[in-house]
Amino acid sequence: MVGSIDGLVEALADEVSSRLRAGRAEAGPSVVAVPVGAVPVGISARHVHLSRSDADALFGEGHRLTRSKDLSQPGQYACEERVTVVSRSGKALEGLRVLGPERGRTQVELSASDARALGVAAP
Repeated sequence: MVGSIDGLVEALADEVSSRLRAGRAEAGPSVVAVPVGAVPVGISARHVHLSRSDADALFGEGHRLTRSKDLSQPGQYACEERVTVVSRSGKALEGLRVLGPERGRTQVELSASDARALGVAAP
């Protein structure tokens, strides 16, 4: 049991960092088939993809993400749900959009300037 808010923030930051490192170690290259002459381009602001277990922890057991808007990638969508990401130093980015559907692992996507603001070394 964590005895203080600082301890809780540190424990959560450690767990998220550990999961992100594990995900990068297992991730392989991705290949997308693109028709000749077509170049799909997508730009997405800071957002988070949640695993089922993390969605349950954040929003309650069995919570279904609320589809808000379809994205250009087939089957992908923005959700009504938003989260706050907090670094070990206590710096936070609020209102990160959750994208669906759930994934096998939770993934946070930030800009380089967001990473600097949080004080994290992002790949």
